[in-house]
Amino acid sequence: MSHELSPRQQQIITLVALGLSDKEISAQLSLSQHTVRTYLDRLFQHLGCRSRARAVALWMGRTEPWNGTARPVLVDAPLVEGPRQ
Repeated sequence: MSHELSPRQQQIITLVALGLSDKEISAQLSLSQHTVRTYLDRLFQHLGCRSRARAVALWMGRTEPWNGTARPVLVDAPLVEGPRQ
């Protein structure tokens, strides 16, 4: 899967990765919030995802899109370790 993005898309996904809101991104790039939202919606479509976190993860190459067949693996380990002895 190709995650090649335009320079503007790269600017926006970088700011998303830094935790900026749509409003903050629009101020940083001198764009309207509507334009930022349009870029994000197109990014989500391009990357095959629906969330900011997933878009950043895919863009950074951390994971592949879910194909609908794999299930999460549950590990038999306690969520919190008890006191060490």
